[in-house]
Amino acid sequence: MVKENGTNGDLTHGNHEEIFKGDGISAYARPDLHQGLLEDRVRTDFYKNTILKNKDLFEGKVVLDIGCGLGMMSLFAAQAGARKVIGLEESAVAEQAMGIVKENGLEDVITIVNAKVQEIELAGVEKVDIIISEIMGVGLIHEVGIRSLIHARNRFLKPGGMLLPDKNNLYICGVEAAKLHDRHIGYWNDVYGFDFSEMGKHAKSYAWHVPLKENQVVTEPALLKEYDWSTCTEDDVYFSTPFTLKCKKNDKIHSLAIYFDIHFNNSDVLSTGPEAKSTHWGQLAFHLGEALDVKEGDEIQGSLSVKPCGERDLEFQLKIDYKETSSTQTYYHYCPVSPNGSHIMYTTD
Repeated sequence: MVKENGTNGDLTHGNHEEIFKGDGISAYARPDLHQGLLEDRVRTDFYKNTILKNKDLFEGKVVLDIGCGLGMMSLFAAQAGARKVIGLEESAVAEQAMGIVKENGLEDVITIVNAKVQEIELAGVEKVDIIISEIMGVGLIHEVGIRSLIHARNRFLKPGGMLLPDKNNLYICGVEAAKLHDRHIGYWNDVYGFDFSEMGKHAKSYAWHVPLKENQVVTEPALLKEYDWSTCTEDDVYFSTPFTLKCKKNDKIHSLAIYFDIHFNNSDVLSTGPEAKSTHWGQLAFHLGEALDVKEGDEIQGSLSVKPCGERDLEFQLKIDYKETSSTQTYYHYCPVSPNGSHIMYTTD
């Protein structure tokens, strides 16, 4: 396998896990990745405002921030009056996080630990009062950080302790996505005068990370899964569930898309849906083989199954029934961080 500039060039499904194990964790040390996360003001302001307006919950407490990255959430927790904050980061960016903590004069409050949650012991601390996590992937469960959250909760959270977030809900909706469909699949019909439609067939089985817009939503959303992180086990993460989508206007549905919301303490909620403010998470779209021509009030019956594909990837099976149309399609989505550290968002432009 050829390596270029320190990264593996081949992202085919067959060796993706090998690539990620070799280079993937180092991807999380890239400055462009962290700048992109911090520039997501919707995401970052949600955490900041939620933590700072709940100072009474953080005052004098011990906080564990898993997957802390550069330590932004740890800094917010310290600002809210936490007595001790432990920022846990597996990648080499932990070194920069340590420097940031020192530069801001908070080394007496914040400790950055460069390790996996499965490997650490909390020096001088048996249990923590609060666990902060920002480990939701595209489509919510698409990062192994979810398993780290469950592991950290089981090992380190005090009875009655708090989680931020403490709940996530996962939704599905039908969308008009003619431009996306044409870009992702139709593109391959004529490439420099050659027929590349064989690649188009492959593209149909890919779940695409996209930024959808409010006017593209054709159906009411359907709730797929509620995650309560205070009780959720690893066996609860993956699922198979039926759904019904009710059409709210006359239109064509080219794709179904999933998105999630983030809850804390039964009061603060952030949605990553197409009808909310845009975030780096975007949505995850499944392009249909044929567009559905729907009318207001129509109902689409379906089911979605999600299971792991290797260590970091996901396999989805989507079944839909609408009038004379019945189809079952398997889709794959690979870890949204490529070996060179980039978050890839396929836009409609």
